Amino acid sequence: MPLNLEFKPCPHCQKSVRSNATRCHRCHRLISPSVPNEIPQSNSEGEGRDGTEHGAAHYGGYDSGADDFDYDEYLEEEFGTRPKKRDWKRDWKRPVAWLVIFSLVLPLIVALAFLIRSF
Repeated sequence: MPLNLEFKPCPHCQKSVRSNATRCHRCHRLISPSVPNEIPQSNSEGEGRDGTEHGAAHYGGYDSGADDFDYDEYLEEEFGTRPKKRDWKRDWKRPVAWLVIFSLVLPLIVALAFLIRSF
């Protein structure tokens, strides 16, 4: 491993990355040599040089102002439809397993109680 490594800031998150890196290890974005490696300056109102709020994404991120977001559609897309109710005719193994475990552990607990009481 070379001892003298050169680093530069990521153009997206400003994390220090190797100068020959093609992808940032923090934000996982591609580092293009055409993107300038400088921190954007902000004016007194907290806006960047391009007029967006500092930290706002240029591609419709959290500060895009788009009101066409449908939360119900997002939930269905991410998590699918509501879970179906259990079919106890098919899903009988878990309650039976708990019943067997309980019936095996209960006599041990009773035997320990009698053993402790006998002292």
